[in-house]
Amino acid sequence: MKAQARDGLRIAAVAGVAVAAAMMAGGCALLGWVLPGSISSPAESFGQLEAHKLSKAAEGMWNLHRAIMDAKAHGGWDNDEYPWPRELQEGWRYSVANAAYAYPSIVIIEPARRAQVGQYLRQAILMMKETPMWDDWKRFGFGESPIKDMNIMYKGHLNLMYGLHELITGSREFEAEYKELTGIMVAEYERNRKAGSCCGIVCEPDHYFPQCNAVGMMSLRVYDRIYGADFDKREGQPIADFIKKRLSDPETGLVFRKYHPSHDQAEAYLTAFANGWGLTFLHVYDPAWCEKAAASYERLFVRDIVKDTASFVVDTANAQDMAIYGEAALDVLYVGVMAREYNNPALWGKVDRFLTLALEPAIRDGVTHFQSEEGKESEVITQGYLLWSQVHVGWARILAYPWEEGYDKPGAGTGPREEAKP
Repeated sequence: MKAQARDGLRIAAVAGVAVAAAMMAGGCALLGWVLPGSISSPAESFGQLEAHKLSKAAEGMWNLHRAIMDAKAHGGWDNDEYPWPRELQEGWRYSVANAAYAYPSIVIIEPARRAQVGQYLRQAILMMKETPMWDDWKRFGFGESPIKDMNIMYKGHLNLMYGLHELITGSREFEAEYKELTGIMVAEYERNRKAGSCCGIVCEPDHYFPQCNAVGMMSLRVYDRIYGADFDKREGQPIADFIKKRLSDPETGLVFRKYHPSHDQAEAYLTAFANGWGLTFLHVYDPAWCEKAAASYERLFVRDIVKDTASFVVDTANAQDMAIYGEAALDVLYVGVMAREYNNPALWGKVDRFLTLALEPAIRDGVTHFQSEEGKESEVITQGYLLWSQVHVGWARILAYPWEEGYDKPGAGTGPREEAKP
């Protein structure tokens, strides 16, 4: 979570200019001038699945993502074309992981892209395991290994990426690592529950975040989808029940910011950051609860600049100004994915219009480029979030998709899976 805060400090530059630009645009609209339109309308974007074709905006973001991944593969983290900002090293993993969560939706929309997507997901996993993605854990003195104890903010993402790779491609390349890490997590879940310390896994010592646990839970659900195991029923669903009962607001359904197991004490305040991310993953566990919370999110955290046209996000319910500091500056990036998870094209369209004002995207040779200075500076970090927000078809659809039908393709794994025992 410290990495998210540092990431947010850089994104704040984008957000700050976005506020000024959007407010100016709002004034212009009131004078009868026209706001610049998004590259793809909500109708086109939410019609991708039926059309079996990526929207123009989605394809542009996919090609930008591929260009960034290719530049890293050929020139390293400090490549000349798309260098990864070293001052935000602790936030790199979140951009890579969020992009990876877009991959299954891209395949569902355009099945012919499965092989291409599988190649980039493999590359993303290899990137995720590189030292710069996890060595903050060691540098901060929390331990030598980033996966053996705690640190769900890293290992939850890695485990879900392992699962998505096997689910999409059928390849068993990472099967042993997926089983090993799942076993580590399940043993830790059981140990924590029996000790009465918490239902789930902390990020840093004594800092438990619902949204981070939701990622680890999804990795178990994907695992069970592949292997026919019951880890999610045994461990994931009880965590969801714990979050609903102990770490959410009864009136709105929104999840609390964090929890401290040592004192059995939640920090009972509501943020757009925790909920935009958390509700996207929790939806499949309790749809009625989460849909109530998503409606509360829109009512409490979304502010229209021009009614029904462009909107930004505040981090707390009583705020009027957009969050531009720390991790909360990422709120406006998460809300687009959440809007897609809850099939809310109106909300998605208003936020996408806001981001268009801030980043000034344009497509050249099929690749999205950001024209604003702040957009250019942040594109390596923001592109993962933005790609996901262009294509996400919902976790329920991803889990129900008949992935096995493509496993007879060259390079795909075959044969029965065996459940791992922690």
